[in-house]
Amino acid sequence: MSKQMWGLLVACLTWSNVFAADSYGSWAARYSCKIKILKPFSATGAATIELKNSQVEAIDVFLVFPSKDRLSSSCSIGSSRGDNQSKWTETAGVTQVEFTNGVFVHDEGDWTRISRTRNGFLVEFSNMLGHGNCGAAAELPESVFVPLNSKMCKAKVHR
Repeated sequence: MSKQMWGLLVACLTWSNVFAADSYGSWAARYSCKIKILKPFSATGAATIELKNSQVEAIDVFLVFPSKDRLSSSCSIGSSRGDNQSKWTETAGVTQVEFTNGVFVHDEGDWTRISRTRNGFLVEFSNMLGHGNCGAAAELPESVFVPLNSKMCKAKVHR
């Protein structure tokens, strides 16, 4: 691999974003960032959005909530198109992922929305029942913003 190509690969990985294309003209991209929440609770984690031909194909959000007694809790949301755990729909540029196969799905359903903005993706968890995806001392934020060109996500927490 040439030094120029190696430098480009390192730059892409440093931004935590990976892009690829195949010989059939389809392309894929992955946007990842770290999450750090300080108030009203402490949590760290990461979020990843995967695209294929401009369409959201997968989402993964993971948070760890440390505690003073060394027992940590976590929250995890993960899904990809075509899995048997979720139903994906598109409406006016917004992807809705409805989690259909779980013990803790509540009456209104468990779903998240992923909206594309000019600078990234807004992942909303306002209709997720956290107990099915989170440990005892953990909760999902209201939303997470996954930027296109930054290593740090922005999390909005419930007040």
